[in-house]
Amino acid sequence: LYLGGVLHRDISNGNILRLREPIERPHSRSASLPELGDDVNLSSCRGFLADLDHAIEWRKVPPTASRDRSGTLPFISLRLVNTWAANRPALHTAADDLESFMWVLVWSLVHI
Repeated sequence: LYLGGVLHRDISNGNILRLREPIERPHSRSASLPELGDDVNLSSCRGFLADLDHAIEWRKVPPTASRDRSGTLPFISLRLVNTWAANRPALHTAADDLESFMWVLVWSLVHI
């Protein structure tokens, strides 16, 4: 999503949907992500993110801090929680979405 210009801003256990069987993507391609040290195969899909109500196109929206809060509390990054608790505006970043994925992983491991 991020490479496609989208910042989700509400990564949670209810918004990550896994498919039982992978499906082929009709307009697939491979992407080279040197920072990951590997090529990424985008020809099949094993899951997807739902609920793009709070998503923004980060390339089109100027980066401004906001007092608006988006996200599902147990999965929001600690930085955003602390900033909002101090009643300060916050800029939601890709790092916050990545931390939300980590909290979903922790939640999943606890609830196995």
